[in-house]
Amino acid sequence: MRKIHFRQLALGITLGLLLTLAACTNDTPTFAGFDAAAFRTDRRACAGTRQRQTATIRTLCPQLLGLRETQISALLGRPDRAELADRGRRAYSYALTPGDACAAPNPTPLFLTLQFNAVDRVSEATVEELMNAQ
Repeated sequence: MRKIHFRQLALGITLGLLLTLAACTNDTPTFAGFDAAAFRTDRRACAGTRQRQTATIRTLCPQLLGLRETQISALLGRPDRAELADRGRRAYSYALTPGDACAAPNPTPLFLTLQFNAVDRVSEATVEELMNAQ
């Protein structure tokens, strides 16, 4: 019978933990031409920063697919609207044009809507008009 030395066991456990941690990290993605910090600070799009980035956001929609909810929150901040659906699904909406909560609301507010599946990954990303939005 072969003896396992304590040092070998400790080294194996340490390497296993490091590999697990490396695999589980959710780095916040960055996208060229998109100012994430400005997007996060312009809550409900009242300052107009999000509106100026609408064209860029439309091109980013396919790249958002598959990202985790934690990555989206780190990238875009807290959503302006969050809806829960059945079977663990949910939707986040981010205002892109000023809505009713702003001093100069847009009559047809645009939103970035992200649908999350049951395993917290973006399954759909669209820019659309939402009725009865606040």
